[in-house]
Amino acid sequence: MDEDAAEVVRVLLDPVVQGLDLLAVKEAQHALLQLSRALAGDDLHERSLLRYRFVDHRAQCSVDVLASVVDVVQIQLELHRSIVRPAVNDDVRRVGWHNTNVPTLADGDVVRRLYQAFTDRDFAAAESCFAADVVWHLPGDSPIAGDHHGWVQIRDNFMAKLGPLSGGTLRVELVDVAIGDVFVVAVQHATASSGGKTLDVTACQLITVRDGLIQEIRGHYSDQEALDAILR
Repeated sequence: MDEDAAEVVRVLLDPVVQGLDLLAVKEAQHALLQLSRALAGDDLHERSLLRYRFVDHRAQCSVDVLASVVDVVQIQLELHRSIVRPAVNDDVRRVGWHNTNVPTLADGDVVRRLYQAFTDRDFAAAESCFAADVVWHLPGDSPIAGDHHGWVQIRDNFMAKLGPLSGGTLRVELVDVAIGDVFVVAVQHATASSGGKTLDVTACQLITVRDGLIQEIRGHYSDQEALDAILR
C-alpha cells in the first residue's frame, strides 16, 4: 500500500474534526486509541472491514494508522473545555425578557416558594417572591388573561379571581423546576371541575429572576381552550 498514513488519517477523521487542519501527527496518547485496530482499505466498498489490516495480503499488513495518528480526543477536550453561555437571540429579546443573568439554583428556590405560597393561600408570602416591577403574562381570552403589572394587579386581577371563576375547584401542583441559560422553567399540573366542565392541563411557566425576586412570568398551557372555558 502506497498511501501516506497521515493523509489516510486526515480523510478518515475529517468528519469528526470538522475542518480542523491536521496540525501534528504523533503516536496516540489515548489508551482507547492505542487499543484500536486499523481500518480496512480495499474492503470499504463492500461495507465490511478486514480483521487486522488495510489490505487482504499478509505481506502488506504491517501498515498501522495508529502508529501515527492525531490525538483527536485531546484536541477536542482542549477546544471545548470552556463552556460559553449562548447569546440571547432576537426571539427572546422581542418578547420582552430583560433579565441578562444566568439563572441559579437560588432562583429556582424562589419559584418553589411562590408555588408553596399559592398552595397555602398565603398572599403575603407570594408577594415577597416578586420584584416591584414584575409582569405576569397570561394567554387566552378568559377574564384573567392579559398582562398583569405589579403585585396589586397580580393579586386582584388574577389570583383573587381563580377561586370564584373555577367554583373553588382549581388545584395547581408544581411538578418540576428546571434551571436554563435564560429562564427558570416551572412545570405545573392544574385540575378543576365546575359547571359541567373539567380541566386537566400541564403548563410551563417561563420565569426570569433578578436579584432573588421574580421579575417576569409567561405562561404556556397544553390546552388553552379548556383553561379559558373553565374560567368563564
